[in-house]
Amino acid sequence: MASAQARHISAAFPEATLLVGAPACGAVLASFVARHLQLPVAYVLTDDPLRWHRMHVPLAGQRAVYVDDLICTGEGAHEVVQFLNQDGHHVLGISCWVSRVPLESLITLEPPPFQTYAVGECPLCRAGQPLTYSGVRE
Repeated sequence: MASAQARHISAAFPEATLLVGAPACGAVLASFVARHLQLPVAYVLTDDPLRWHRMHVPLAGQRAVYVDDLICTGEGAHEVVQFLNQDGHHVLGISCWVSRVPLESLITLEPPPFQTYAVGECPLCRAGQPLTYSGVRE
């Protein structure tokens, strides 16, 4: 998966100089993708306040790509992108395997295997069909 994601990043953002990951899966994944691209990698710790992991604090001015496996709401990705911009980096885009939400400058390996809707736009909800869970562990 890391090599496929590296190929996508290389094609979409060839000018990247830094990959950024965040806990939990994104940090590990970003490391493997960075190895394929021979780029440095840094990690943003996402507890409040956001900050760099001490292992690598990149100099400002990097052309960064945020790497993750799955983006659900986009809130975490948005926070990391904001942090990168505030820290003086140019965010080229976001790379993930699949995203449930559309985001600016996002590349994914696959489109989501399901349809998502904004609140109030779901046709089943509009028809009054109750929410059902099937094959989901809680």
